[in-house]
Amino acid sequence: MAIPKAYGKDGKPLAHERQRLILERLENGESLSISELAKEWGVSSKTVQRDFEKLTVGPFGVERAEDGRRFHKARKQTSHSDAELIIETIEAMARDIGGGFYSKTHRLLSQLRKNLASPFYARIDVEDISGQFETVKTLETAIDQKRSVVFNYTPWWGEHGKKRYENVHPVKIVIFNGFWYLLAEHAGVYKKFYLKEIRNCEMRDEQFRLDEKILERLENSVNIWFDPDRTPYEVTLWIAPDSVVYFKRQPVSKTQKLYEKPDGSAELIVKITDDDEILPLVKYYLPTIRILEPESLRERFEDMLHLYLNSF
Repeated sequence: MAIPKAYGKDGKPLAHERQRLILERLENGESLSISELAKEWGVSSKTVQRDFEKLTVGPFGVERAEDGRRFHKARKQTSHSDAELIIETIEAMARDIGGGFYSKTHRLLSQLRKNLASPFYARIDVEDISGQFETVKTLETAIDQKRSVVFNYTPWWGEHGKKRYENVHPVKIVIFNGFWYLLAEHAGVYKKFYLKEIRNCEMRDEQFRLDEKILERLENSVNIWFDPDRTPYEVTLWIAPDSVVYFKRQPVSKTQKLYEKPDGSAELIVKITDDDEILPLVKYYLPTIRILEPESLRERFEDMLHLYLNSF
């Protein structure tokens, strides 16, 4: 269903728009008069009076002032957040549409109001990419239609590495550790592009065929260091008793296998595609974790530790 227009053909605000403006102005601390608003909008006083009758009931927190002629936000009400104001505006619009649409919308908005006062707090640190809206929209369409794209890209090492990429096959937009990336195939190689560094993205008519095994490797990946072009291999880790519980609560990846031992420790086996995919995890859990296999990875990590300790 299309969203109703805010103004009629006569240029006067429709009911839902009037009620939105009333709520917005009251939220900003104004006190409003029916007669003044009627004159301002070119509608009858009875029309505005009906608007206030709707807003003085329910969760809107609108009440008459002591003089009985003006309206303001209820003093006992705490200031609404932007989210609450948006919900109230949608409610007013849905009420004017009426019928089954309003009853369904009202139930949904009531649930949203409950969530605003939820006792739960979730800390999800994901970077803001609101400035990349057009890029994301183009990539979403290209991924859905399996069409190639072109864009300018600046790598992390600076402007001197800036390049124009042609005939890129976008696979997925992914988030790893709070950062946004584009997984794509270019010139026969799968690459990860940091989303915020993509500029002037355009979609082309050429279509491509997606290799489904890449999606499987993405699903089984541990972090952004995974290599879509390499065949996965197993890593075996020893986990101390004090840390086993964390791997039981949250597996490293979908390939994880955890074998607990009588002494409370465990062996963890996980498939990766690049050594650097697992090394950040090992560093994080030191000293309660050790690499058992493969030997080459264990030796590489030990060399890294020696280099670190001998640098002081």
